Amino acid sequence: MRLYKFLCLTVGLIGISVSTNAQDQNFNLNLLSNWDIDTMPNAGNVVYNDCWGYVDCSGGEYAVMGSASYTHFFDLSDPTAPAEINYFAGGNTTIWRDYKSYKNYIYGVCDSCTEGLQVFDMTTAPDSVVRVLQTDEFFGKSHNIFLDTLNAKLYCPGTNTQSNGLVILDLSETPENPTLLSSIELPGGYVHDLYVRNDTAFCSHGFNGLYVYDMADPLNPVTLGIIDDYPQSGYNHSSWLSVDGNHLIMADETHNKALKIINTEDLGDMEVTDLFRSTLLAPNDTASIVHNPFVLGDLVFLSYYHDGVQVYDFSDPTNAVKVASYDTETGNTDYAGFKGCWGVYPYLPSGTIIASDVQNGLFLFETENLNLDPVSANTTPIVSINQSETVEICEDEVLDISIEGAAEQIDWYFNEELLASGDELSISDQGTLYAVAFNGHCSITTESIEIIEIVVPISTPAFNLEEAYCPGDSVLLEVEENYETYAWFIDGQPVEGNTTNSLVISESGQVSYDYGIENCTETSDNYELIFEESPTMMITVDGYNLTAPSAGVSFQWYFNGTVIDAAVEQTYFAAQTGDYSVQFTTTAGCDYLSEITNIVNSINNVEHVDIKLYPNPVDLDKILLSNDSFDNMPYEIIDLTGKIHSKGIIQDREIQLNKESPGIYILQIKDGQILYSSRFTKI
Repeated sequence: MRLYKFLCLTVGLIGISVSTNAQDQNFNLNLLSNWDIDTMPNAGNVVYNDCWGYVDCSGGEYAVMGSASYTHFFDLSDPTAPAEINYFAGGNTTIWRDYKSYKNYIYGVCDSCTEGLQVFDMTTAPDSVVRVLQTDEFFGKSHNIFLDTLNAKLYCPGTNTQSNGLVILDLSETPENPTLLSSIELPGGYVHDLYVRNDTAFCSHGFNGLYVYDMADPLNPVTLGIIDDYPQSGYNHSSWLSVDGNHLIMADETHNKALKIINTEDLGDMEVTDLFRSTLLAPNDTASIVHNPFVLGDLVFLSYYHDGVQVYDFSDPTNAVKVASYDTETGNTDYAGFKGCWGVYPYLPSGTIIASDVQNGLFLFETENLNLDPVSANTTPIVSINQSETVEICEDEVLDISIEGAAEQIDWYFNEELLASGDELSISDQGTLYAVAFNGHCSITTESIEIIEIVVPISTPAFNLEEAYCPGDSVLLEVEENYETYAWFIDGQPVEGNTTNSLVISESGQVSYDYGIENCTETSDNYELIFEESPTMMITVDGYNLTAPSAGVSFQWYFNGTVIDAAVEQTYFAAQTGDYSVQFTTTAGCDYLSEITNIVNSINNVEHVDIKLYPNPVDLDKILLSNDSFDNMPYEIIDLTGKIHSKGIIQDREIQLNKESPGIYILQIKDGQILYSSRFTKI
């Protein structure tokens, strides 16, 4: 039966005042909770050992802690009440267990055991944790492990298969089932612990000191530097590198020995810049002993056996300053033995600090008035494609697609094959597209979108254009009716209001049209329509010799609106007093009626007066005269050929136009010897 001893403390209820920094501010570690079981197995006087932390792809935080016989996993959703979600027996009871994480896996080893390597899959946490591997293929025991996450290498020191060096495992292809890279002896001999960054390994060789190796080739390590003669040297146990790589916090696991800050800018000439240590029991006893350092920004978190968690600011590497602490072994009265804090983990994004105590179990803290460098963890990206589930594109159209949201990497798959990587994509093909977004190992696959290509059939216009058209003519342009949209353009400008398959045009210009289906359009060729410009309508008068406008190629003369027989030349001699006009045809076949020219000779004397009428052009069935002085007078409407279309008597200034089709006409009103006339256009 497992009896839980569980302590939950209100945030801020218990705090340990510590030394001040340069601004004379107080810092605290506040206890959030303590998890302990009274009936746990023990190895000697050790019940619990190392701890580590993990963040899942949803941002959930977890702690893992070893005990003499088990590996325990905790959900830290509520750090004031950590929930044990699973525990695993390895097969032995031992003092030493160690853990590290990579992607969604936790790796665990033990010393003085035969359990080998254990791999735990955290994918299903917090519901459960799955042990996916336990193998002694590479070793039965390993004192601890370290992960070079950048290169996916697991370093295993202190193994039974390589007692004077390292076993190095490859996690890059199958992290759930590592493969062996090398088992290599090192010049420093037995490795107790190590820190590795990008293939540079800082190896603690116990009483032989610290050796630094280039491990880029795991079969052929290169020694970069050694520090084995330094102040207060002891059993070189473990170390951690500063963020900038210029200094190393080094711990000797020996009573009454200080921690060292090592300048590592020149690995071939490393030197100690500062010595510092906890003296919680001073002045009576100063023989404290440190276990492990962990660097976060300019702070180093220390698991100090008898003095609990100690935090120092080493922003000045020549003068480390204590800024926070919490004693996890309050019953300690001297620095004998190895009771107290075994491990500490300060890398959770929430700022919660994990610690383990040899006899008192799991501790969770929060910092107060202590600014921690932010820690980012890989979480599942929240992304989407900025398109609907079905996207229609037109033939040869390029579709620009992008991801909404942020991710470290975006891979695009088109018809199930990897197409490209990046935040944006341009595509012009038909098929199925989706993206996979990654933050580290955390990934999400977007919804698929279906890209459909719309092909618009080519239009064949149903019109044939003549070389030229006459003024006043209207040309009907028609195209097929099997399109959904139409738009017409004259000289590149849209014809407003016309969205049909036909256009009536009565002016010169380049005509084109857009036609489309399902929002896809094509543009036709340009078609040139030429309307002849209206020539001059004036007859040239030289005495009684009349000359028709020069634009004509054929002619017909009129006298007082009546055809003059055989008068078909460009010139005509006006032998009588009266009104003369000429109908002429241009090379384009356009017919025009000249303006009326009044000629006065000895035969007759008729006065010609213009009439004012409106509207002109007229689109009604009648026209109006400007005044009523012509009421009750007779009128005639004559076309350009001289043919009388209608006649009648003017009433109320109105003249009816019931018989006239569109064209140009002449209105004549005769009052005795005075002839009134005016030209108008019916549209």
